[in-house]
Amino acid sequence: DRVHLLVAELKACQDARKDGYVGAIPDGDRVWQELERREIQSKGFDLNGIWVPWYTLHKLFAGLLDAHRLVGDGQALGIAAKLGDWAIHVTRNLDGDDWQRMLACEHGGMNESLAELSVLTGDPKYLALARQFHHDAVLSPLKAGEDRMAGLHSNTQIPKVIGLARLWEIEGKQEDRKAAEFFWDRIANHRSYVIGGNSNHEHLTHPDRLTDHLSDQTAESCNTYNMLKLTRHLFAWSPKASYFDFYERALLNHILASQNPEDGMMMYFMPLRAGAVRNYSTPFESFWCCVGTGIENHTKYAESVYFRQSRKLFVNLFLATELDWKEQGIRLRQETAFPDEQRSVLRIEATDGQPWPLAIRKPAWLRAMRVKVNGRAVEATPDSDGYVVLERRWKAGDRVEVALPLELRVEPMPDQANRVAFLAGPVVLAAEGIRPDQLPIMVSEGDASRLLRPVRGKPLRY
Repeated sequence: DRVHLLVAELKACQDARKDGYVGAIPDGDRVWQELERREIQSKGFDLNGIWVPWYTLHKLFAGLLDAHRLVGDGQALGIAAKLGDWAIHVTRNLDGDDWQRMLACEHGGMNESLAELSVLTGDPKYLALARQFHHDAVLSPLKAGEDRMAGLHSNTQIPKVIGLARLWEIEGKQEDRKAAEFFWDRIANHRSYVIGGNSNHEHLTHPDRLTDHLSDQTAESCNTYNMLKLTRHLFAWSPKASYFDFYERALLNHILASQNPEDGMMMYFMPLRAGAVRNYSTPFESFWCCVGTGIENHTKYAESVYFRQSRKLFVNLFLATELDWKEQGIRLRQETAFPDEQRSVLRIEATDGQPWPLAIRKPAWLRAMRVKVNGRAVEATPDSDGYVVLERRWKAGDRVEVALPLELRVEPMPDQANRVAFLAGPVVLAAEGIRPDQLPIMVSEGDASRLLRPVRGKPLRY
């Protein structure tokens, strides 16, 4: 009901203007008129003095398309199409250089939303406009396999690459896929902190150089929201456990940890400086970008637990969930309190009587996989993609138990072996109640994980 109300009000505003535009950008008309006259100036976050107007409109496009796809709002797609027509009109006079000057200003995932609009309407003109939102300075080096991202504003870039991923799914241009995969690797494997987040003061570091970039403003939450979105695309193209090793780490240690468990407020940055204090939003005095995406973050825990490929079912995350796969007549229930509980049980509640493969991710942090089916141990060697695949004629009542022992270990910084994080399985541990002026230095010969001992009866406490 709330979505339908919002869409109806947006339509009323759009109808009143008659030019297809709808938006709540102060002094926006001046900027759009200057754009039509090819008058373009930007310092990175402003377009002719207005703060990131295309970024703002991307949120509107994305919301309208979600209202159409997820809520079935009958008016939302029409509003988005008229807004797309307005965007075509307002940019009609721009040449290639004009576009690149304009795209120097953060513009979110305009390429993604316009590509999606083209798919949903069947009109190729929106796909052509999506291609125009191609920021050459960032995307062309990625297509060439060149990492020139040090110093760039992180969250400005990730949505552009998500757009390339969607364009590859629509058009099949290999350069788009290669750029998305290369970007993901350079961020996830070379610029991400132990919690899976990236950036310091919102900007990207040099690859594998993180020790000097621990501050109160590390790991902007929006970045990780978008990296998880990009990870879903890449996994759908090539289902590898390594993608969900990253996803699990970021989900548990950044996304889940970014919400205040006492009042539900959200965090902009995850501070990783030793002795730092977390700052959360407030209900009425602060509403950051990371509050908007933060609200989405905490409704999305179940969306990537399971993936399907024909009749193959992937179990990517160990999270208490119920799956109703109506097309195949399969119902499954996962029972676990992981990571507080060191196992997960998958119960088959319904099946169609035909054989189908169940693929369970073998986490990188797990030394060896141990699986039982109906109480009996089975072969649990992962395949080349990192999944233990159990194919059989399942029956209602079948029970699959996965052991998930959380071994304590340390991970060093990539550029400083003596600065480490303590982890139990995928969970990064944090010290509570230590004053900034009394930070301890741990001294160890050999295995540093032996410095900590588990607290009996309290999971994940040492």
